[in-house]
Amino acid sequence: MTRAAFLVTISLAVAMVLGCSRSGAPAEPQFRMSAVQFVDEFLADRPAAAERYGGKILELSGTVGNKHGTAMSALGIGFQEIDPAKAFESNMPLFFFEPTDSRAREEYESIAVGDAVRIRCLFEIMDLEKELYLVKECRLVR
Repeated sequence: MTRAAFLVTISLAVAMVLGCSRSGAPAEPQFRMSAVQFVDEFLADRPAAAERYGGKILELSGTVGNKHGTAMSALGIGFQEIDPAKAFESNMPLFFFEPTDSRAREEYESIAVGDAVRIRCLFEIMDLEKELYLVKECRLVR
């Protein structure tokens, strides 16, 4: 194999691995719970929950209460079981799918209000001091 062919092969392999990790099956979760349990635990002790879940993959379940977003904007779902005041207080009213990921976008579009779902998402701490958190890169678990 020539050096050029070898470099092309390595580049393709890296691209496939990176592509699969983004648009393939969702990563295995470190925690599984209902969406309402997650928000309730978070509201009970924000610092402890942020430390426990920050940077982790969560599998959350519940009934879709609302959907927000279209095309390439932020695509988020809210859960019926989470009281709107608690969702607002937690700064996590929506759980976001990645709009640039075609599979995630298709999964989001396949969900209807009233559907019982399980999603796997990354819990990211944007700014601990300002209590800014984001549940993102969600994928539907089938």
